[in-house]
Amino acid sequence: MQISVVICTYNRCDNLRRTLGTLVGVAVPPDLQWELLVIDNNSRDATRAVCAEFEGRLPLRYVFEPQQGLSAARNRAIREVQGELLVFTDDDVDVDVKWLQAYFEAFKLHPDATFFGSKIIPRWECTPPPWVAQHAQTLLAGSSIFWDLGEATVKLATHRDKVPIGANMAIKTQALRDIKGYKEGLGRNGSSMLGMEDAEMIWRLMDRGDWGFYFPGAVVHHRNPKERTTEKYIRRWYFAYGRGEVITGQIPAEKLVFGAPRWAWRAFAADAAGYLLTRLVCPPAKWLNAEVRAAKTLGIIYEFRRHRAGDEKSKHP
Repeated sequence: MQISVVICTYNRCDNLRRTLGTLVGVAVPPDLQWELLVIDNNSRDATRAVCAEFEGRLPLRYVFEPQQGLSAARNRAIREVQGELLVFTDDDVDVDVKWLQAYFEAFKLHPDATFFGSKIIPRWECTPPPWVAQHAQTLLAGSSIFWDLGEATVKLATHRDKVPIGANMAIKTQALRDIKGYKEGLGRNGSSMLGMEDAEMIWRLMDRGDWGFYFPGAVVHHRNPKERTTEKYIRRWYFAYGRGEVITGQIPAEKLVFGAPRWAWRAFAADAAGYLLTRLVCPPAKWLNAEVRAAKTLGIIYEFRRHRAGDEKSKHP
């Protein structure tokens, strides 16, 4: 088995049906052996029945994982897959017809690479507000799920490089097993939007000398519902991003005041005030920058204080 495609899903059977429908139409090279694993992460909806609809149309294997959390589901996939290359995508994407073929070609062309990533283009389910559309590929690329490094192949080998995103990436299965897969304290879990699990895992591979490639040929379109076009969603996404930066050690614990870095309190106050003062009178580029920074910094403050509270609790049970 050369390639194992994995989709982890939780209570989104209608979205999953659409994604599986796009996979039915992918081009499969005659010399490619592949499988598709759907990891049902403790869903209570019709996920299993939806998978049954595609029996005989896809080389699909259904696996139920009761431990809640995206990282736990992906770790189950790492234990289950049979392919040399594990290709991750999500239950809310449409894959391009050449998607699987492109990964197969990259795998053969770069046998020494450990991981690969390719384009993720937003596909809005409704017309987004102009300020979202304007910034979806720049300031809001994270919350919009946009990842595109251009039309040329790019080597990725250091922490400074942009790392692939779980909606569209491939990693050698043995490498994932060698590093014990994903850190289960990161990644979405129920209603939590905590992320950074992909970056943290890729960084561990880079730390041991592994490298990979971005290449433009394996395109997916991420279906963005109306909720992703709201300020509430954007604030929640960047708040979770700030938390992830702390958990992954990107923010040094220096000069703490009330359990969080002194600079973070100042930055949050300045950006929150800047947002409130400019929201109704300035162009989106100004207030949106302040809003994103404030949400991210608040996440940093929250996570530092959460860790401090946990440490204090362990000292005084």
